[in-house]
Amino acid sequence: MTERAVSPASPIDAPWRLVALGAVLGTTWAASLRGLMSTIAGVSSTVEWSGTFVQILAPAAVVGGLYGWAEHLRRFDGPPWRRWFALAPLLFGLAGLTGAATWSDAGAAAVMGLALTVIAAVGGVALSGTGPLWSRLLGGLLAIVPVVVLVTVLPSAAGPAFALARPRGAWLTVYFTALLTVYCLAGSIPFRRAPRGRRVTGRAGPSARLPAEASADR
Repeated sequence: MTERAVSPASPIDAPWRLVALGAVLGTTWAASLRGLMSTIAGVSSTVEWSGTFVQILAPAAVVGGLYGWAEHLRRFDGPPWRRWFALAPLLFGLAGLTGAATWSDAGAAAVMGLALTVIAAVGGVALSGTGPLWSRLLGGLLAIVPVVVLVTVLPSAAGPAFALARPRGAWLTVYFTALLTVYCLAGSIPFRRAPRGRRVTGRAGPSARLPAEASADR
């Protein structure tokens, strides 16, 4: 088997570190999203072990960890199946099923998981820098649909104070758009190309070898 040289690996390239970093960032993102939900709900918002921790924070940590693993594979030009990590957000739907008391609740959880997966995928494609330009433009247009829905629906559902022309509404729109952008950036990881010069033989991780190491074995 022919060895192909790789660029020196950073300590952060270790799989467990990227997985841990992804889990922390995923939890941070989900906690921020929960804060946004609480702001919109107002006094009716409640924090529960099941709803907040099991259905939001825990799956976000797992999804973030999976994206971290996908990033490790990407950095070492890992196998094509790493693109399957784009389906990681389906875990949100599975977590939602834990609190489903009726078939209607179960259906809503499934739809939520599917919607979050589609948003991450289309937004990820748009920000990945790969694929034809038309697909990235289409992905970007589809990814901003949730923002349009928020701006359109929120004032009538929560009151005129949440209109885009009002300070609170403008703040919430910026808040939500920032969270959506970060989410799509994470979703772009499975679609992004490996860094130039970072190549491995066979599989990612321990099999990667530096030019000096390959020369020493000859």
